[in-house]
Amino acid sequence: MTKKTENLSKLWNEVCMGNQYSYSLIHQMLYSALYAYVNWMLNDGELADDVIQEMFIKLWLRRGSIGQIGNVKGYFFTVARLACLDSIKSRNASEVKRAKIEF
Repeated sequence: MTKKTENLSKLWNEVCMGNQYSYSLIHQMLYSALYAYVNWMLNDGELADDVIQEMFIKLWLRRGSIGQIGNVKGYFFTVARLACLDSIKSRNASEVKRAKIEF
């Protein structure tokens, strides 16, 4: 296990106990890479930022039920990918509704 992976795991364990500062450190450590990944998937910088911020809020709110994570970075990227897919599905559904209204 790399030092960064160990640090993220320790920080996440502290987050599970309600430590907001540790969560802000995870945010600082992962945000730029998550943003690049999500922006690549969505091709929309503003939407990418919104998706990531919403993801961080949801993870904070659900931290107690998530529990210990072996690979925090991998987990966050998986959650980000799923959030992107949800965003794409939602955007596509909105476009279909608009298309039906226009006809």
